[in-house]
Amino acid sequence: MGARTESAWRRVALLLVAFSTCFAAADASATSISLPTNAVINVAGQTTVVPVSIGSTDGVSGFAINFTYSSALATATLVQGTTLTANCLIEPNLGTAGVVRITAACSSVPQGMSGAVFNVTFQGVANGVSPLTFLAAPSIPNGCLLNEGSPTCEPSNGQLTVGPMQPTSTVTASGTATATRTATAVATASATATVTHTAVATSTATFTATNTAPPSATATRTPTATVTDTATSGPSPTVTQTRTVTNTGTPTLTATPTLTTTPTSTPQSSNTVTATVTASLTPSVTATPTASNTATATPIATPRITSGAAGGSTRVFGVGAPNVSAPGIEIVAENGNQVIGTGGTNGAGAFTDGQAGIGLTRPLVAGERIFPRDVTNGVTGPFVIVAPQPPTQIPTVDHYGSAALALLIGAALLWQLAALARRSS
Repeated sequence: MGARTESAWRRVALLLVAFSTCFAAADASATSISLPTNAVINVAGQTTVVPVSIGSTDGVSGFAINFTYSSALATATLVQGTTLTANCLIEPNLGTAGVVRITAACSSVPQGMSGAVFNVTFQGVANGVSPLTFLAAPSIPNGCLLNEGSPTCEPSNGQLTVGPMQPTSTVTASGTATATRTATAVATASATATVTHTAVATSTATFTATNTAPPSATATRTPTATVTDTATSGPSPTVTQTRTVTNTGTPTLTATPTLTTTPTSTPQSSNTVTATVTASLTPSVTATPTASNTATATPIATPRITSGAAGGSTRVFGVGAPNVSAPGIEIVAENGNQVIGTGGTNGAGAFTDGQAGIGLTRPLVAGERIFPRDVTNGVTGPFVIVAPQPPTQIPTVDHYGSAALALLIGAALLWQLAALARRSS
């Protein structure tokens, strides 16, 4: 009886531990998933690796990541795992411009670790700063999901800067009209008024006194004495002098003014307007378009494999330059440079051989390296390492499943307590 009671209590203890573990897992704190804020591509056309980092790997066995970037400034070309995700089947999806989506199911993840779980390669397209922003997607709330929601994920956005641009190796000549300024001389007649001074002689009367009159006789009284002796009878004769005055005319010259007119020439100014026609050259600028060839940098999309590179897979998916006719796209096994699949691309640049993706002539082998090659445009894409064949996964439990499991454990616990109580009585 005592042994059965002890065994019952042991079962109750185990149920309590399981019950507390269930709720502890449900209430675990959020785990951070972050993108760098200082990722830099020094020159457009070059590449850089942008890590997707985790704060802690505790309790993590699966990932789902979805974030956006500016496709006008950069292009995501490759997704690779790290030592933390070496035992994961990684399925990247780079088919939508400006979006990186990564899912991974893992057979095991080192616990108690932090750091990069994925490395995303970006190639610069143009100068500028692109935000790296986690974006919610179907079944990926907040842009990141760990396992199936437990532990919860706390995303942290980042930023990618692309530096000065260099010309790409492919140059397309295009005609550009250049305006050339040509000077044309145009004669313009203009009338100019010229003032000419002309002297005109005019007669001016000038009075000049001139002695031209003949002498005229003018009577001037000049007394002249004449003495006459007269005898007087008396005791003695007395001589008496009688003075007689006679006037004698003396001619005197008198100047009489005479008016003489002497013509003198006095210059006077008179204005005469003379019209003078002056020819002046006025340059007229005419723009003459001249065609010149200007080199325009036109990048060609690099083909890249985005998904399907897993052991045992017979079809891979990817993107490249649009409208490449089959067999313009080749899938090549790096060991031996063997072509193991051919196809083309559709208008959006996605790989196709009549259906989505490109079929392979043999199953892929885990660990081998494969790469795409655009033989039409002469561009070779980056290689990817074929991931191991995914093991059978134990399904994870979401919040609702955790609650149901907790109820079942609680019911079993109550049943065991009741059974123990009956035995004790």
